[in-house]
Amino acid sequence: GTGCGFNLTGRTNVTIKNVIVTGWQYGFYLYYSSNNTLTNNTAYNNYYGFRIYGSNNTLTNNTAYNNTYVGGFYISGPYNTLINNTANNNWNGFCLGSSSYNNLSENTALNNWYGFKLYNSSSNTLHSNWAINSTTQAYRWDNDSTSNDFTGSVAANYLCVEVVGCAGVPLQGVEVKVVVDGVTVYASPGFEGTNATTGRDGKTPWIIVPFQTCISGTTFVENTTMVTVRVGELNAINSPREVNMATSHTEVFIVFIISFALDFMVELALWFFLSVQLTGFGNMGYLVVGVIFLVQAVLVGFFVLRKVGGWVVAAG
Repeated sequence: GTGCGFNLTGRTNVTIKNVIVTGWQYGFYLYYSSNNTLTNNTAYNNYYGFRIYGSNNTLTNNTAYNNTYVGGFYISGPYNTLINNTANNNWNGFCLGSSSYNNLSENTALNNWYGFKLYNSSSNTLHSNWAINSTTQAYRWDNDSTSNDFTGSVAANYLCVEVVGCAGVPLQGVEVKVVVDGVTVYASPGFEGTNATTGRDGKTPWIIVPFQTCISGTTFVENTTMVTVRVGELNAINSPREVNMATSHTEVFIVFIISFALDFMVELALWFFLSVQLTGFGNMGYLVVGVIFLVQAVLVGFFVLRKVGGWVVAAG
């Protein structure tokens, strides 16, 4: 579309609440506007969601999604404050162009090409923001953007844990735990959590996992993500497993439904019986030993089944 859904050119001290704007070039347009307050508004299917050219404006709890051009929130001016806003599925989630001394805190950018993008913008504070599942880059700034502070901001991606049997059959009800740098972000009841086990498709819901965290200024460090898969009281082999969360993806655990103890003992018993066949039934020593191994195999197998409430698990 063309034009502006809400045009505040040259206006000051205006409050806009609970407005939905769609189908325009600019959803909310503040041109040379200052000291305005925008709260609980939504802009979608525009070229720009919120376009701010002024200063000292405050945007809180607003949402911009499916805006197709520069982005959800595009700021060109100083001393604006954006708190707890959400930008979903835009080109840029939040963009600062030729802007300084702005405060962006606790905002969420998800499913955008760029989560937070700065060009020719310096001395801005961007604390405790989340950029989730950014197609190109979560946080990007050019060489002309200096002295910006991203402390506490997070780049995150989606993780789905899928558990299948050796024949590719989905396994339902498997316990899953995801821990990031020692902090549990997902835990099913078997891990004393409230999140779901794997469903009928063998998968967990999508889990938001922090990949990088800014510890100071513009220094982002990569987090360590560990995933544990459990059936009954036993963890799968290769579990916990460190998972690379540089991109959103499905992490597959292949589970073999067998009892190693039972299988091993039965094979030994069969070997002894075969020895009896080769040496003749007169050698009862082999037969006795074979029977003993077979009985042990059955006992061990039943013990293992009772222990885990199912089969022992091996996974890759």
